[in-house]
Amino acid sequence: GSHVVNASQSTWLRLDQATAAYTAAQTSPCPHGASRRHDYLPPVPAASTDPNPRRASSPGRRRRWALLAVYVLAYGGFIGVAVAAPGLFAADVAGGVNLAVAWGFGLIVLAFAVALAALRLPEGR
Repeated sequence: GSHVVNASQSTWLRLDQATAAYTAAQTSPCPHGASRRHDYLPPVPAASTDPNPRRASSPGRRRRWALLAVYVLAYGGFIGVAVAAPGLFAADVAGGVNLAVAWGFGLIVLAFAVALAALRLPEGR
């Protein structure tokens, strides 16, 4: 069957592998004639100091948050006009289409554009 490994299990797996390599190096004879055991120990991978590796910052992750902010501002503006000045929505913008309909359809198109743009960005790790 398939085995799914989450980020914390992956970290423990790397630590277990590093410990096994270290133990093997301590108990085996020196392969290069080094006078001290630590002269030939394999490097140990650095452990992350962040307890949540998915929280790591990356350019793709920051850009996705920026895209979300753009959409939230556009939607917030729509709600703001609806609450503060609902009469503005009755204004014709083009060919008999009022501002409410144009802005509403614009939000739908923007949602798809933001989603597609976010999918094209690189992953965090």
